[in-house]
Amino acid sequence: MQVEVEAKKSEADKVAEIVGKEKKKVMKETDKANVEADKASQIKAEVEAQKASTEKDLNDALPLKDKAKAALQDISVKDFPGNFKEVLMEIPRIIEENQIPAQNINPIRAYLNEPFFKPEIMESKSLAAKGICSYIIN
Repeated sequence: MQVEVEAKKSEADKVAEIVGKEKKKVMKETDKANVEADKASQIKAEVEAQKASTEKDLNDALPLKDKAKAALQDISVKDFPGNFKEVLMEIPRIIEENQIPAQNINPIRAYLNEPFFKPEIMESKSLAAKGICSYIIN
Protein backbone atom coordinates (compact mmCIF):
# COMPACT_ATOMS: atom_id res chain seq x y z
CA MET A 1 0.00 0.00 0.00
CA GLN A 2 2.88 2.37 0.79
CA VAL A 3 4.26 1.82 -2.71
CA GLU A 4 0.89 2.63 -4.21
CA VAL A 5 0.66 5.84 -2.16
CA GLU A 6 4.16 6.89 -3.26
CA ALA A 7 3.26 6.21 -6.90
CA LYS A 8 0.09 8.27 -6.62
CA LYS A 9 1.99 11.07 -4.89
CA SER A 10 4.67 11.07 -7.58
CA GLU A 11 1.99 11.16 -10.29
CA ALA A 12 0.18 14.00 -8.50
CA ASP A 13 3.46 15.97 -8.24
CA LYS A 14 4.03 15.58 -12.00
CA VAL A 15 0.48 16.77 -12.76
CA ALA A 16 0.91 19.69 -10.36
CA GLU A 17 4.16 20.68 -12.09
CA ILE A 18 2.45 20.61 -15.53
CA VAL A 19 -0.49 22.60 -14.19
CA GLY A 20 1.92 25.14 -12.67
CA LYS A 21 3.75 25.59 -16.00
CA GLU A 22 0.47 25.95 -17.87
CA LYS A 23 -0.80 28.43 -15.28
CA LYS A 24 2.32 30.57 -15.82
CA LYS A 25 1.67 30.53 -19.58
CA VAL A 26 -1.95 31.54 -19.04
CA MET A 27 -0.97 34.35 -16.66
CA LYS A 28 1.59 35.66 -19.15
CA GLU A 29 -0.99 35.66 -21.96
CA THR A 30 -3.57 37.25 -19.66
CA ASP A 31 -1.12 40.06 -18.87
CA LYS A 32 -0.54 40.63 -22.60
CA ALA A 33 -4.31 40.65 -23.22
CA ASN A 34 -4.82 43.17 -20.40
CA VAL A 35 -2.17 45.49 -21.90
CA GLU A 36 -3.90 45.28 -25.30
CA ALA A 37 -7.29 45.89 -23.69
CA ASP A 38 -5.91 49.01 -21.99
CA LYS A 39 -4.52 50.26 -25.32
CA ALA A 40 -7.86 49.58 -27.02
CA SER A 41 -9.71 51.46 -24.27
CA GLN A 42 -7.41 54.45 -24.67
CA ILE A 43 -7.86 54.45 -28.45
CA LYS A 44 -11.62 54.18 -28.01
CA ALA A 45 -11.65 57.16 -25.64
CA GLU A 46 -9.57 59.22 -28.08
CA VAL A 47 -11.83 58.30 -30.99
CA GLU A 48 -14.96 59.15 -29.00
CA ALA A 49 -13.47 62.52 -28.00
CA GLN A 50 -12.56 63.26 -31.62
CA LYS A 51 -16.03 62.20 -32.75
CA ALA A 52 -17.66 64.51 -30.20
CA SER A 53 -15.40 67.39 -31.25
CA THR A 54 -16.13 66.80 -34.92
CA GLU A 55 -19.88 66.59 -34.31
CA LYS A 56 -19.74 69.85 -32.34
CA ASP A 57 -17.79 71.55 -35.14
CA LEU A 58 -20.30 70.28 -37.68
CA ASN A 59 -23.27 71.39 -35.58
CA ASP A 60 -21.67 74.82 -35.18
CA ALA A 61 -20.92 75.09 -38.91
CA LEU A 62 -24.30 74.04 -40.30
CA PRO A 63 -26.20 77.13 -39.09
CA LEU A 64 -23.41 79.32 -40.44
CA LYS A 65 -23.71 77.65 -43.82
CA ASP A 66 -27.46 78.24 -43.83
CA LYS A 67 -26.94 81.85 -42.75
CA ALA A 68 -24.43 82.40 -45.55
CA LYS A 69 -26.79 80.82 -48.07
CA ALA A 70 -29.59 83.11 -46.87
CA ALA A 71 -27.27 86.11 -47.22
CA LEU A 72 -26.79 85.21 -50.86
CA GLN A 73 -30.56 85.25 -51.35
CA ASP A 74 -30.57 88.97 -50.48
CA ILE A 75 -28.42 89.76 -53.48
CA SER A 76 -30.44 91.08 -56.37
CA VAL A 77 -29.58 90.29 -59.98
CA LYS A 78 -29.78 94.01 -60.75
CA ASP A 79 -26.92 94.58 -58.30
CA PHE A 80 -24.50 92.77 -60.60
CA PRO A 81 -23.96 92.48 -64.33
CA GLY A 82 -24.55 89.24 -66.20
CA ASN A 83 -24.77 85.95 -64.37
CA PHE A 84 -22.83 87.01 -61.26
CA LYS A 85 -25.59 85.92 -58.89
CA GLU A 86 -25.68 82.47 -60.44
CA VAL A 87 -21.92 82.22 -59.97
CA LEU A 88 -22.27 83.28 -56.33
CA MET A 89 -25.04 80.73 -55.79
CA GLU A 90 -22.58 78.02 -56.86
CA ILE A 91 -20.09 78.98 -54.14
CA PRO A 92 -21.74 76.91 -51.36
CA ARG A 93 -21.61 73.81 -53.56
CA ILE A 94 -17.98 74.50 -54.43
CA ILE A 95 -17.10 75.01 -50.76
CA GLU A 96 -18.95 71.85 -49.72
CA GLU A 97 -16.99 69.90 -52.30
CA ASN A 98 -13.73 71.47 -51.03
CA GLN A 99 -12.90 72.82 -54.47
CA ILE A 100 -11.63 76.22 -53.33
CA PRO A 101 -7.85 76.30 -52.96
CA ALA A 102 -6.46 77.90 -49.80
CA GLN A 103 -4.66 80.58 -51.83
CA ASN A 104 -8.10 81.82 -52.94
CA ILE A 105 -9.51 81.95 -49.42
CA ASN A 106 -6.53 83.19 -47.40
CA PRO A 107 -6.46 86.74 -48.89
CA ILE A 108 -10.08 87.27 -47.78
CA ARG A 109 -9.23 86.52 -44.16
CA ALA A 110 -7.47 89.90 -43.80
CA TYR A 111 -10.80 91.70 -44.30
CA LEU A 112 -12.52 89.85 -41.48
CA ASN A 113 -10.81 92.03 -38.86
CA GLU A 114 -11.42 95.34 -40.63
CA PRO A 115 -13.89 97.58 -38.76
CA PHE A 116 -15.71 98.48 -41.99
CA PHE A 117 -16.22 94.83 -42.96
CA LYS A 118 -19.60 94.38 -41.28
CA PRO A 119 -22.89 93.67 -43.09
CA GLU A 120 -24.65 96.66 -41.52
CA ILE A 121 -21.91 99.02 -42.75
CA MET A 122 -21.75 97.39 -46.18
CA GLU A 123 -25.51 97.75 -46.53
CA SER A 124 -25.02 101.53 -46.76
CA LYS A 125 -22.96 100.87 -49.92
CA SER A 126 -25.28 98.30 -51.52
CA LEU A 127 -27.34 95.22 -50.74
CA ALA A 128 -24.94 93.21 -52.84
CA ALA A 129 -22.00 94.34 -50.68
CA LYS A 130 -23.99 93.44 -47.56
CA GLY A 131 -24.81 89.99 -48.96
CA ILE A 132 -21.25 89.25 -49.95
CA CYS A 133 -19.95 90.51 -46.59
CA SER A 134 -22.48 88.34 -44.73
CA TYR A 135 -21.58 85.36 -46.86
CA ILE A 136 -17.83 85.74 -46.27
CA ILE A 137 -18.23 86.25 -42.52
CA ASN A 138 -20.48 83.21 -42.19
